[in-house]
Amino acid sequence: MIRILAFSLILFLSLFPPPVYSLLTDLDLEGKPITSISVSARTLTTQDVSRMTGLRIGMPFSTREIQKTLQPLYQTGLFKDIRIEAEPSENGVALKFIFTEKVFIAKIHIAGHTFSTKKILKALDLHEGEEFSTETWKRALSRLLNFYHRQGYFQPQITLNTLPQARKNTVDLEIQIRQGNRAQLGKILFTGNRAFPDVLLYFTLGVAEGSYDADRIEKGLDNLNRLYQNRGYIQVTIGPPELTYDEKKQEVSITIPIESGTQVKVYFKGKFEKQTFSWRKPLEDQLLIKEERSIETNILEESRERLERYFKNQGYLFAKVSYRREDQPEKGLVNVTFEIESGNPALLMSIRFEGNQTITTKNLKKVIQTQITGILIPHVVQEKTIEADIKTIQAYYQNQGFLQSHVKSTLSFNPKKDRANLTFQIEEGVQTLVDQIEFEGNLISSDSELLIVSGLRSRMPYDIARVREAEFKILSHYSQRGYAYAQVSHTSEFKDENRGVNLHYQITEDQPAFMGKIFLQGNTFTEDHVILRELLIHPNDPYDEEKIRLSVQRLYRLGFLGEVRLNPTTEEKQYVRDLLLSVKERKAGAVEFGFGYGEEERFRGFVEVSHRNLFGTGRRLSLRNELSTIEQKYTLNYKEPWFLSLRMDGRAGLVYQLEELKTFDKRTFGGTVGIDKSFTERTKGSLQYQYEQNKCEDIEDVAVLTSEDRERITLGSLSPSLVRDSRDDPFDPTFGSVNGIIIKDAAKFLSSESQFVKVTLQSSWYRSLNQWLILALSGRAGVAQKFGETEAIHCSERFFLGGRSTIRGYSRDSVGVPNQTLIGGKPTGGNAMLLFNGELRFRLLKRLGLVLFVDGGNVWVEYPDIQLSDFKYSTGAGIRFNTPVGPL
Repeated sequence: MIRILAFSLILFLSLFPPPVYSLLTDLDLEGKPITSISVSARTLTTQDVSRMTGLRIGMPFSTREIQKTLQPLYQTGLFKDIRIEAEPSENGVALKFIFTEKVFIAKIHIAGHTFSTKKILKALDLHEGEEFSTETWKRALSRLLNFYHRQGYFQPQITLNTLPQARKNTVDLEIQIRQGNRAQLGKILFTGNRAFPDVLLYFTLGVAEGSYDADRIEKGLDNLNRLYQNRGYIQVTIGPPELTYDEKKQEVSITIPIESGTQVKVYFKGKFEKQTFSWRKPLEDQLLIKEERSIETNILEESRERLERYFKNQGYLFAKVSYRREDQPEKGLVNVTFEIESGNPALLMSIRFEGNQTITTKNLKKVIQTQITGILIPHVVQEKTIEADIKTIQAYYQNQGFLQSHVKSTLSFNPKKDRANLTFQIEEGVQTLVDQIEFEGNLISSDSELLIVSGLRSRMPYDIARVREAEFKILSHYSQRGYAYAQVSHTSEFKDENRGVNLHYQITEDQPAFMGKIFLQGNTFTEDHVILRELLIHPNDPYDEEKIRLSVQRLYRLGFLGEVRLNPTTEEKQYVRDLLLSVKERKAGAVEFGFGYGEEERFRGFVEVSHRNLFGTGRRLSLRNELSTIEQKYTLNYKEPWFLSLRMDGRAGLVYQLEELKTFDKRTFGGTVGIDKSFTERTKGSLQYQYEQNKCEDIEDVAVLTSEDRERITLGSLSPSLVRDSRDDPFDPTFGSVNGIIIKDAAKFLSSESQFVKVTLQSSWYRSLNQWLILALSGRAGVAQKFGETEAIHCSERFFLGGRSTIRGYSRDSVGVPNQTLIGGKPTGGNAMLLFNGELRFRLLKRLGLVLFVDGGNVWVEYPDIQLSDFKYSTGAGIRFNTPVGPL
């Protein structure tokens, strides 16, 4: 006899229906061991079900526990229906899971259309990774038919073919479209009280004979509406248009009803300065007449007030505005005249502060926006800015513990009232300092630990914002330890006439919460493990919101997920919280190209073809070609994430490069294999083996140190490197540093014909001096040392300096020490190098800046030859333009 536990979950009843189940089982099954678990599903296996439910063979059968596993399964949104059959077996209970899985869209293929695929997909509003059903298709088909009707295709035929996919519960959609003939535009008729001749209306509509297009018609109607509004017909009604379709002629005729309404003409008169030819527009923008489509008294009065405020904010503090209305019903006309008396603009000549005993005038001037008139730049008095400055000063004082401070302003004028002096009058009051900080209810964290976490300290000024921020810091501290339901509140006890305050933080820790099962949905192409391995959380880990946030960041960094959400399956309070990871995939293939012009390379460009998610495995492959007048480079790169199932990346690459240098042409062909490892968020290391064949062609005699310089040489090297990057922005840093070291060891046992060790160090630092000025300093040093039977380091491995990326002002690779690494004006390269770069970066506009730079350095034959007196320097200025992929 079969006992059935049925748990039917039908999605179409509601978005989140309560689970409905019926249980037909005897108590004699309770407590008996589960002897087998089988699964009936398209894509799920027994192992998948065990992972998702936590049920294992040997566990005691419990109806209550099985019900608990079904609820999170339902909440994942992956299943339409779930049934479990429980059958007595020889030694216990046999379980059978029967799943009716939802179907998701894998690929969408469209054929037979003349419009772009992008437009058709937008009309369908179907997306890869979304659930697919009959109702979904009906809605999409309705949207697509509406799209075709708007384009003039009134009889399209659209068919759908679904192709189930083997891996995952997905289908490919094949949509075949027969558009039919496009309807032509017939007669256009205007009716109603139109006010303008039909010739002008036809011209403004801008729709002539040809194919029918609803978008063109709507654009023409907008043009008509602007015509009427600009001529003062603020209450005009146009349309909706009436369409008549003649099926035989395949022609659409359009009737457009128009009621123009009363015309309103607005005049501005009086004494005020007309600064530009378009002086009317800023004044009209203050009026509410067009916006509200009304000339009622309250609308006109508010428009008058807005005009007056506008002039006062322009520095005309004594401006007065009035209006009068003249109705001419026989002409269908209303004239509205605004009389403006602006007076003189008041230039601000000085700013003073009174009553500030604790905070200096210099510091107060830094926080306000109001500025005084300078020699070249006039600044008028702006009441709005002054009001904002009062609030800013008040907040600044309160942040320093002056809770009862008051700020007001006064303006004094000269007799002509065109010059003003501003005074901020400040009553500081007493400063409140924090005396004691107490914690109550904290069991797992000590008072001293929470004090450090809070960022508070005794005798600091009382700042309510920092006191409240401490609550969130303490809450985050508990959250990272798994106490997801911890609560923190505080009370402030003021004393000594508000000169001191005791802070008391009440903590309710509650019980720790743990990660439950993690369900994944939305990936139709990418393998599950490729996504799940990036998570920093695992079942039975303490529930940590910070690790959840960092896990989402890691998933976005993969580059082929357009949307990632990782949330609990339910908002109910649970101490074991199941999570639903919902993702949306995006196209992983890309074709990129670019071109430009440089002083050294002249015309340069690149093209790259890449795929960031080969076969849904997360592997990456790219092919890149770079060309200029002095260089050709072809690279093929492959990346294997999670190499050997460890948190590191494996990579391999091939490169062919022909580069024109100052004294020879360098031809390189080789390959690399290596691993990259992130030790922390900011520290990364790599280990690379490189095998290459180098040849210095057309080499000049001065650059020849040994006969090998004229021959093709094979180099095999092992290069470990370490980089620490703490910059706030890798493309446009304002703070932090990047420091690195790379060691290149070429030896015979690595299949190298030349033996040497080459060490390169680099350190770059960035500091923001103020909002618009950044200091950037960089240093680089390199040393190469031969060993074994090698006579000299090959020309392809020597150091060269000069050019826009090293020492600006010198031509490429032209720097050297005379008669050592620069012979007869020809560089030979050296085995030792020092380079220094310093920049002051001025922000002029959002993306545009000015750079003042100083560069210095040189190359020497060997490192004992280094002398600072040999440094070559250059200084200059340049323009810096920031783009999304870095500065130009």
